[in-house]
Amino acid sequence: MARRAARGGDVEPNAREALVAAAVELFSRRGYGGTSLQQVAEHVGIQKGSIAYHFETKAKLAFAAYWSVVRGTAELFRPLAAQDPPTLEGFLAAADRLVDAVAERPDAARLGLRLMVDQVEPARNIDPRDRSHPVVELLTLLGGWLVRAQHAGAVRRGDPRHLLIHVLGLLLFYPAIAHDIGAAVLEADPFSKAQVRTWKRELRYFLTGALSPAASAKR
Repeated sequence: MARRAARGGDVEPNAREALVAAAVELFSRRGYGGTSLQQVAEHVGIQKGSIAYHFETKAKLAFAAYWSVVRGTAELFRPLAAQDPPTLEGFLAAADRLVDAVAERPDAARLGLRLMVDQVEPARNIDPRDRSHPVVELLTLLGGWLVRAQHAGAVRRGDPRHLLIHVLGLLLFYPAIAHDIGAAVLEADPFSKAQVRTWKRELRYFLTGALSPAASAKR
């Protein structure tokens, strides 16, 4: 449903935040190509021309939406940087926070995948040297924790880069497919309280199996 803007379509002081939130919702559901700036404007309740005051192009709006989602994810894991010593339970608690955040805003979780499928910047061609990019920031945060946790004996030994890729897969796969495939498999709302509780339990099980030092001992 479109939101009403003050003064008959003028740009509200918080219009930028509203535009980013609308972009997250619409791009995640319809894809980049299936969403127009007119639709975004109608969703927020402003004139299309007012968008240019904040974002010159649709690509720049998508960029802002993507950054907001990835940076929000990074904030959920930021406490790991202060863990001394790092613990597996601390990481599992961060995963729990991610599940709660995704359940609250499932559209945000799908956005990155949709933009990558649509081959839209900034979800592709990420320069790992660009520390200002939110994806690089998130990868640096998680990768740094994995290395410290390995040295502390909190997680199993192994190539931390490969471990990072597999951990990201475990964290992000469910929200990426939950709306379509997940709903069909579960035959229930994948973000209902009951399903979220099960998701947390299963995610902890798989992450523990992937990272526990005991896993190395069995090899």
